[in-house]
Amino acid sequence: MLAASQCHDCRYCPAAHGAIVTANGVDPDVVHAVVWTTPLASPRHEALRRRTLELVERRGHPSDETPAELVAVGYMERQVLEVILANAMTTISNDTNHVIHAPVDQRFARFAPELSGVSPGVE
Repeated sequence: MLAASQCHDCRYCPAAHGAIVTANGVDPDVVHAVVWTTPLASPRHEALRRRTLELVERRGHPSDETPAELVAVGYMERQVLEVILANAMTTISNDTNHVIHAPVDQRFARFAPELSGVSPGVE
């Protein structure tokens, strides 16, 4: 959802989801890498990030290699379908936030590049 939201250029969702998953134990460096489209160290997570971006950029038409790559790095076929479902839900949420101009809550600001004081890709 983070990768898809970033690709959709949603301001609110990457910040909110970044704060939520960090509060639940995900390494903040991983969240920042996804939000700022930096490759991830884990081959499994990197494949998921890249293939999610591909799904968004190709408007739901993944390459023929996408399911095979995700299965090869340890995802099950049904999880590939879950990525598609998550992207659909994320698209609706992102579009809604675009229409209503949802402001980023201050508590989520550190995961919003334009509010954190850190430029994407800069440590």
